[in-house]
Amino acid sequence: MKEKDRRKEWMAALLIALSLWNLFYPGFTLTKDVYRETGEETRDTQETERVYEEIMNAREGEVEIRMGFLEWLRDKKEENRLNGGSYDRQ
Repeated sequence: MKEKDRRKEWMAALLIALSLWNLFYPGFTLTKDVYRETGEETRDTQETERVYEEIMNAREGEVEIRMGFLEWLRDKKEENRLNGGSYDRQ
């Protein structure tokens, strides 16, 4: 039973870590076309509601879910492949 409890604790810790990642690094969590940085103009309420309705009523295959971190990682790997250099985590 202790092993099961330990596993639950690790899963909870992982969930908390991922939540903090999303909070502190939204640019790696969301792609640039789904968020705006502070200071940019925001959409008006009607436009936001229209977009929300389109997403919620979309059919299968009409919505693509992407993560900014995975796109960044893919770009870094592609850059590394083209340059023939070592993998740089900057």
